[in-house]
Amino acid sequence: MKDAAGRQPTSPGLSKNNVNLIAYYETGPLSVRLAMNWRDKYLVSLSAANTGIYNDAYTDVSATLRYDFSRMVSLGLEANNLRNSRQRTYDGAPEGLRNN
Repeated sequence: MKDAAGRQPTSPGLSKNNVNLIAYYETGPLSVRLAMNWRDKYLVSLSAANTGIYNDAYTDVSATLRYDFSRMVSLGLEANNLRNSRQRTYDGAPEGLRNN
């Protein structure tokens, strides 16, 4: 199936490129994790005009901190989207913004 511009769209939800990096440190009662995920644009679906609806590339950074006070008591903190990344969806071409 081709879109209105004659392009062969990829499978919905699959990015051509995806990078995941994780740093993890644990010693005694302390553990720290930092993760960075980058994803290339991907097809969401075809629009009524038979053009591809795409999510643009984005990067997400998250962190987790955990401290075990004892075998029964621990404190965990988690932070997501530390870069305040926003997902942007467009129709056919990046200029065809659908939502941001």
